[in-house]
Amino acid sequence: MTAVQPRDPRALVGRVDVVVVVGLALGLVVVAIARLIVSGWADVAPDDARYVFVGLSTLDGHGSVTPSGNLFLLRSPIYGIALAAGRWLSADGPVGGARVVAAALSLAD
Repeated sequence: MTAVQPRDPRALVGRVDVVVVVGLALGLVVVAIARLIVSGWADVAPDDARYVFVGLSTLDGHGSVTPSGNLFLLRSPIYGIALAAGRWLSADGPVGGARVVAAALSLAD
């Protein structure tokens, strides 16, 4: 008669961790989708518009410039460039593309 080998408790803990992480991630996605369905997109704030404008002006070859024509030296223009690059992802133009990119970046965080 062969003895039954007990399971390694560490293997079960690893599976539980994966299930918890996947469950939390799915929960966050469900909450985000529910929020979008109930309240829709937020209006574009002046700060958001400035980031998109800086990204658009950089991609158009004008450098990191604000809508008032000043150089935007407060922060790196990478976020604005990422938001502005979304204009190719959406038929809504730069604002719709920026929303897609911002949502993707927030889920990747």
